[in-house]
Amino acid sequence: MYKIDNNRKRAMIVIALFSFLIYDGNAQETTFGLKGGLNYSSVVGDLTDGIKFRFSGHVGLFLEIAFTEKFQLQPELLYSSQGFQFSTDLAAIQNGVLLAKKMILEPTCN
Repeated sequence: MYKIDNNRKRAMIVIALFSFLIYDGNAQETTFGLKGGLNYSSVVGDLTDGIKFRFSGHVGLFLEIAFTEKFQLQPELLYSSQGFQFSTDLAAIQNGVLLAKKMILEPTCN
């Protein structure tokens, strides 16, 4: 395994910190939005006869903070309804999520 010495660690941390500080003041933009979609759940295992897919939904809020033109942070809160009822210990859950979000990119000319 490759080891990184302390001087290289410090240099990498300093470079990472300075890369976050270099930004264009005009590029800062904060966007708020809603998101939603469909969930599906299925059960796989030996004793899963009679259990079918369960479709439900999820909703949430997001905040997109642009630090630079190419670096953005997107914290979000999401409520997701999923699950099933079955009385055995021999089953496993498979979940899938379908998300939709529209992004509009504008060409820039320098």
